[in-house]
Amino acid sequence: MTNAEKQETIVAIIPQTKGSSLVSVEEELKQYAVDASAQERPIGGSISLRAGQISWQGNPVPGNRLPCVVLNWVNESRWYTESFNPDKPSQPACYSLGTNEADMVPHESSPNPQGGKTKTCADCPKNEWGSDPRGGRGKACSQIRRLALMPSTAIESDSSIQNSEIAILKLPVTSIRYWGAYVNRLSAVLRRPPFAVVTEVYTEPHPKHQFHVHFNPLANVPNERIEAVKQKREMAVSYLMAPYSTDNAAENTPGDAKQQNLKF
Repeated sequence: MTNAEKQETIVAIIPQTKGSSLVSVEEELKQYAVDASAQERPIGGSISLRAGQISWQGNPVPGNRLPCVVLNWVNESRWYTESFNPDKPSQPACYSLGTNEADMVPHESSPNPQGGKTKTCADCPKNEWGSDPRGGRGKACSQIRRLALMPSTAIESDSSIQNSEIAILKLPVTSIRYWGAYVNRLSAVLRRPPFAVVTEVYTEPHPKHQFHVHFNPLANVPNERIEAVKQKREMAVSYLMAPYSTDNAAENTPGDAKQQNLKF
């Protein structure tokens, strides 16, 4: 057998050998990567919506309209023992994060975890309509959405997507329905998921709730950038699932919001 034939034989055999050392090394490195990521808090921050003004790091977004790519999102339930004070932000006494509301349970880092008989959010008395201590038919525990955003300018190249920052936008309870309607609209009309579209996020005044958050599609993410965005989308999960920081409660921000530059 010639050297060329031997090389072809080796190349043909390795990918088909599931128990090969090559596969086991890759799986081992993958686990090391997961463990290393779990040790480090994702560095990001929150987009502020105070009084309906969209801001990043205290700087108002031009025109109050934010062009971005919504990489991913999760549900968040949160319960506070104190009324909201903009001058003295605090983390919730109990909160949960997840993609399926039926399976959500209090996060292990919650200072005062609640939950019902089954220890789930769905069974929690504070999740019942009419449980809001302020009266009315509202809930004591509010359900919001965490959206992971990437600047729209990042889609210019694969490398800019990889190097772009990720920010978290927390949708108020009163704006969740607009997000749901937008996602369904993208699916029905454009046949695309949110991460494949450049989205404009903006607010409009509301007589009862002060403001509502709305969404509008601006353009499709180029097909040649989709694979890079999908990889970035996986990275966004750790940001979305990051617990509240006990060291930095400003803006009730998950993770570390110090000195990031998203260039929105």
